[in-house]
Amino acid sequence: MGIKLYHKGQWVEFGGNLASNAAGTNKQVQFNDNGVLAGANQLEFDKGDATDGSPAAKLYLKPNNTTETYGGGDIVSQSNDASDNYPYNRASIHADGGLEIMRRRAVDPTGGPYMDFKAQVVSGREEDFDSRIQMDYALTGSGPYTIDPTNANYSALTFQTGGKGYYHPTDNPNGAVTEKLRIQKNGDIVIGVSTTQDTIPHNPITGGGLYSRTKLISSTAFTQTPFFTFQTTHGAMCGTAYITCTNFGNSQSLVYNFALQYNTSGDIGQNSLAADGSGYPQNTNANTMSMIWGSNGTNANTLYVQTQGANFVSSSGGGVLVTVMVILGAANQTITVTRP
Repeated sequence: MGIKLYHKGQWVEFGGNLASNAAGTNKQVQFNDNGVLAGANQLEFDKGDATDGSPAAKLYLKPNNTTETYGGGDIVSQSNDASDNYPYNRASIHADGGLEIMRRRAVDPTGGPYMDFKAQVVSGREEDFDSRIQMDYALTGSGPYTIDPTNANYSALTFQTGGKGYYHPTDNPNGAVTEKLRIQKNGDIVIGVSTTQDTIPHNPITGGGLYSRTKLISSTAFTQTPFFTFQTTHGAMCGTAYITCTNFGNSQSLVYNFALQYNTSGDIGQNSLAADGSGYPQNTNANTMSMIWGSNGTNANTLYVQTQGANFVSSSGGGVLVTVMVILGAANQTITVTRP
């Protein structure tokens, strides 16, 4: 016996054996194909084995074009469209092995595309997230906000850990997730740390990390080339700088350790040469390279590379590349790093 429903003044009966009315072949998901019940050739559900769970239930999306070598298909979840007829947010799983996340929402809760990780259910409540990887989409303005692709922070990846989501004094007082690591647009790696005095997990103190920059030097005369300016409230910072200059006629490398302080009567701390690999060419008078600091007041200092010699201009008349990589120790004050 089938199932009867009263619809628009008449009874409509559906067959007693619903399986006999299913469209397509076994395992195909049913869908409305322009008003006709159909089986999805590309979408199959395997219920698995309920007795022991092996095999487990699976849902497969297969390519609709089987003549191609690889084929394709997407599973997409998206928000409503913005005024440009594209969704504000969208997440897609692609058959070519990719996961694509777009997030353009510029109102609270703000933030670029992200992936959350969690492993806690507390008092019957699932945690929002315990850690997060998120792209910085560089919101600017004071409301309404806009995404600024030209901003130095745009496309940076942030790594946030701590557990139990973001702290809020009333809504989530146990939240401890803060940013711990950031890969900048220019490739710098910035470390975020919390001081041991913090009882509330604020946004971290940043500035310690790994910074690198390559500049072209094309002068045989004595030249001072600025690479980085480091600034912090009280001037104290320390680290190691690795300097290399490599081309056919000029092979040099230097390692400097530095410990800087608040500028008092011109004393900004110490800068010492730890290793010197500037022996090529063997004529020591041909090229010289060194590192110094220039003070920009009481709490800011600029790292300069000093160069001089015939081989800082190549045989073709061009310059040579000098690379500086700085490992900067984290401090208990934020360190601002700029590139003059």
